[in-house]
Amino acid sequence: EIIIKNPLTNWIRDSIINSKKRLNFAVPFLSSFANTLLDKQNAIKIADKRIITRFDDSSLTSFDLPTLKSLLDLKFTIQFDNSIHLKLYIIDNEAYVTSSNLTKGGFESNVELTVKTDSNNTQNCINVFNEIWSNCSENKLTYELINSNWAKYEVLLKKEKYLKKKL
Repeated sequence: EIIIKNPLTNWIRDSIINSKKRLNFAVPFLSSFANTLLDKQNAIKIADKRIITRFDDSSLTSFDLPTLKSLLDLKFTIQFDNSIHLKLYIIDNEAYVTSSNLTKGGFESNVELTVKTDSNNTQNCINVFNEIWSNCSENKLTYELINSNWAKYEVLLKKEKYLKKKL
């Protein structure tokens, strides 16, 4: 196993660029930074693309509808579980267990720690991911769900911008 301090970006990006069969992420918070990590031409070819995240309109990083839509455009299947807190990135036969959300801060500027697992623990991570996936199978994120929540997203975006101006 390898322990990695931030920045994590190059480790994950290199794994994603070289991936052939699996991109499975379980992460409560994500932002448009996710789009900068993905090699779109490669990602579209990968069959097993799944994300478990939160879908919670209390925070833009768990309700980033444009990013979620772009991930659906890349043919990711996305399910949500508003109780998850783990951050797990499985890319082919590599697994990263980390404190880093799928945000620029989580990958670059925050104080975070990541463990790249050995092969035995990678299988354990795959099993954990699949168990969570199965448990939230009723909570599929779709274009229709995104579109029906767009007005809430716009209000949340305005609120965030207003709060930033006040600071």
